[in-house]
Amino acid sequence: LFEQAAGTLDNQGTFRVTASERFDFIGGSITGNAIELDEATLSISTSGAGAFNVRRNSTLIGDVAAAQTVSVISGVAGATATTTSANGFTNDGVINLTSQDNARTTVLSVTAGTLANNGTLNVEPGVGGARQIASNLTNDGALNANTSVTLAGASTTYTNNNAFNVAPGSTVTLDGGGQLLF
Repeated sequence: LFEQAAGTLDNQGTFRVTASERFDFIGGSITGNAIELDEATLSISTSGAGAFNVRRNSTLIGDVAAAQTVSVISGVAGATATTTSANGFTNDGVINLTSQDNARTTVLSVTAGTLANNGTLNVEPGVGGARQIASNLTNDGALNANTSVTLAGASTTYTNNNAFNVAPGSTVTLDGGGQLLF
């Protein structure tokens, strides 16, 4: 367990959290390079600035604040990436779904509740692979499908109240019996 409780964590190198460990962002700020989480838990309970690269099967706890960026990245060491939040959460910052090194699947999943997007949710091509959002979603911010994405999950509802942008050549697929409301 690493707790960023106050002050500044200035990461000019690599700060990596792995193997079922946990990074608690409860205060202060993070500058420099993004904190890397690989099969780890990221818990956010502050509005301080910070950036995080989340890989493989990881867990997100808490809301993403306006000054925060969470990038879910597959393909590192040939692995898929699924970041799961057990409960609904609010994104006031930036969430990126992408890949690096290898074309693999990237998934953002919410087990119960709704992802309330008031910030920006970018679905990026990276180096290829599938992108999936498996959650109820209310978009009051911007969802940018810069590559194809599947909105998946049984009995899920996707509600758009603001900007839902689908780039040329990209496809948004509703799969699993969900409902898309515009």
